[in-house]
Amino acid sequence: MLSLVFSLGLFSAIQLVVQTTVLTLILSLIGEGDTDPFKRDGFRSTVLRCFGTCSVTTTLWYLSLSVAPFGHTIGVLLMTITIGIWFGAVMILFEKSWLGALLIAVSVFVVSLLMSVGLGYLSDFFILP
Repeated sequence: MLSLVFSLGLFSAIQLVVQTTVLTLILSLIGEGDTDPFKRDGFRSTVLRCFGTCSVTTTLWYLSLSVAPFGHTIGVLLMTITIGIWFGAVMILFEKSWLGALLIAVSVFVVSLLMSVGLGYLSDFFILP
């Protein structure tokens, strides 16, 4: 049981780092002129805002998944709130349009999904006994 808890914590930390890195890279790639957060606010501020957005939404997402077996409605409500917080944070903190926030979210979630599948496959062989 302890190895399962350790592997889930390690998986969450790795996923948080990957999501923050991907969000930072996407923002640097699509930044343009006055709306580029790196030019406007600086590197450190932008990375910290990316980390804050990813940590809050990742925590809420895992909370919604842990609550879902006990009450499906509560889990779905928390997932919906998490998605709303993600879009709101990207739109407000980085001054992106709704379509820009959607494209950023899809790209970050696709990379996270691929990473989740890869880490899940690797955990069968290396992390869990």
